[in-house]
Amino acid sequence: METKKNEKAKTIAVKVEEPKRIGKTQSITEILELQLKEIKRKKRLADNRDVFISKSKSLEEYQKQLQQLAIDSLFETEDFKLNFTVKDDYRNSSNFSITNPEMLLKFVVFLSDEIKKAIEKIEKELLQDIA
Repeated sequence: METKKNEKAKTIAVKVEEPKRIGKTQSITEILELQLKEIKRKKRLADNRDVFISKSKSLEEYQKQLQQLAIDSLFETEDFKLNFTVKDDYRNSSNFSITNPEMLLKFVVFLSDEIKKAIEKIEKELLQDIA
């Protein structure tokens, strides 16, 4: 009886799974096309990240200068102006502008924070498939 117990204990069931397939079989060229599309998408993301980083550095410089103007308690400055323009036919018309350093500083800080968030989002997406 003991030999029967040992035989049962040694028996192992092996289940072989077939590799999971996504729908139909893809040709190498289709796979290559998908990979190239993904590479192009990531290249665009990397380019956008570079633009945001460049703009962020510019905003840091503006922020330093605006902080000094705000400390000097200037109500208006000729050095900085934020214009909102509307395109009428073939020319732009400035309908609204801000020259107050404190308001401009708040805008620059807000915009800088939003750009940093956008950079983080892009970086997460770029690193998504790695590791």
